[in-house]
Amino acid sequence: MKTKPLVALLLIASAVAGSTEIHAKDLAAQTVHPLDRKISELTARIAENPKDAVAYNGRGNAWFKKGQYRKAIADYEAAFRLAPDFAIPYKNRAVAFARLGLHDKPSDSASKAIAINPKYTGTYYTRGLASLRLKNYQAAIADFDIVLKRKPDFADAVLSRGNAWTGLKLYDKALAEYDRTIELKPRYGRPWYNRGIVLDRKGDRKGAIASFRKALEVQPAHFGARRALRLRGAL
Repeated sequence: MKTKPLVALLLIASAVAGSTEIHAKDLAAQTVHPLDRKISELTARIAENPKDAVAYNGRGNAWFKKGQYRKAIADYEAAFRLAPDFAIPYKNRAVAFARLGLHDKPSDSASKAIAINPKYTGTYYTRGLASLRLKNYQAAIADFDIVLKRKPDFADAVLSRGNAWTGLKLYDKALAEYDRTIELKPRYGRPWYNRGIVLDRKGDRKGAIASFRKALEVQPAHFGARRALRLRGAL
């Protein structure tokens, strides 16, 4: 008669242990980062079909989102080696190069993507930024012109074109671009700061200080504006 309660207890203990084990497995599955899960899934897919260019590009995107830009680049390169007319991994590699600060690298990838599919407006922007950082100002302006013809209200492209005009020392054109950027994004400190730099170069110290102050007003954490005011004894 005493064995029945013991059996019951053993059954209950077994059920609890089984439930705990299942819960632990569920918890472990939940703690896997979605990007890691995606990478695992795409790695398995590539193992099944090593010629799956889309899977390589997708895994590259997952690496990119994790900030693993070199791994992303390796997958993008695998993708376009398998499918040379696949424009997306070219444009993705251009952005990954830019994130690594390799500003001499994005242009070739972006140009290849554009040659395959000229509709990728963002790729012109990426190439324009690369040209800007390499001080190829005319090339940068040409790309920003294309971007802004398609997306006239793209504030960062307007700002970047202003920076190219600044590089060419065409300050009035630069100011017009910065003013337009402010119209599009009034709470954006960078155009106010850049405006101050240009006004200072033009000899308008009062206007420069006013712009730096405005940059700090709309973006209190703007280190450049704070430093510019301090250097001019205006803070």
